[in-house]
Order: sequence, then structure tokens, then C-alpha cells
Amino acid sequence: MVELGRVLLFRKVWNDRFDSAVIHFMAVMGIDETNARLRDGNDYSYMIAGLVYVSRIVAAEALLPSLDRENQGEADFEAFLEQRKEFLADGSMSVMGEMLSLLAYGKKIAKNFHAQGKLHWTYDGAGVALGSIEFTVYNFKSMARSALDDCEDYMWRDLM
Repeated sequence: MVELGRVLLFRKVWNDRFDSAVIHFMAVMGIDETNARLRDGNDYSYMIAGLVYVSRIVAAEALLPSLDRENQGEADFEAFLEQRKEFLADGSMSVMGEMLSLLAYGKKIAKNFHAQGKLHWTYDGAGVALGSIEFTVYNFKSMARSALDDCEDYMWRDLM
């Protein structure tokens, strides 16, 4: 697992970002198949945050193995800091750098545009959905008709 993490995380992504399996995976995670659109920041940032968390654990284990902790010294720590700067920091043109940039972007969108994209047409176009609640045009008309009937009954019964 640690060696796989080393292969996937400790690499640069200069020209073709989708050459990285991790970045390609993040792009696929950003697709909302149910609504046939991209996920918004609220629905996507937590996924990237989890991926970043696990990736940091794997990277730390790859650079400073827990089995060798007792024998690690200043030279090992300095080597860790150098690798962290080169591959695990934002702006390093690495897989982790791209993950951190995407996480920051998603968090900013989620913070500034909280309600954006919550109301959208259903896949078949017969109604709208607010989050996971779907309203068809027929049901909306029925709801309005029912409310009017209730008001009329109330007026005849209690006010007349």
C-alpha cells in the first residue's frame, strides 16, 4: 500500500494532469451521474478532503516509516522536509499540489455560493428537484389546488 502511494503521489504533473491516476480519479469523482452535471463545492469538497487526508498519511509513512521511528534522526527529518516541499505542498506542480488547489477552490465556492445549484430540472425534464426532493409539475399543481380547496373549506366552515 505504501509503495503504491509512493508511485501515485510522488510525481510531478507538468503538462498533462490527467496522466496522473489520482487526478483522473478526482475528476471522475466530480461527476454527478444522477443529475448529469458536475458536483458543486458542497457535494465535492468533503471527498477531496478525505482523499487528501489519506494521501498525507500514506505519504508520511512512505517518507518516515513507523517501523524505523526509533532510528530516525535529524537527517531523516530534513529529507522529509525536502520531499514535502517538492511533492506535498500547494503550488509544487505535483499530485498533492493539485489536490490541495482543488480542495481550496471547492471550499471557496462552497463558502461563497452556498445555495447555487440546489434547484435544478429533473433528468426527464418533468419537474424540478430541490436537493433530493423532486417536484413534478403535476404534483405542484395538485399541491396548489389542495391548498386552495383547504382555504375555501375553511372560509365556508369558519367564516360564513
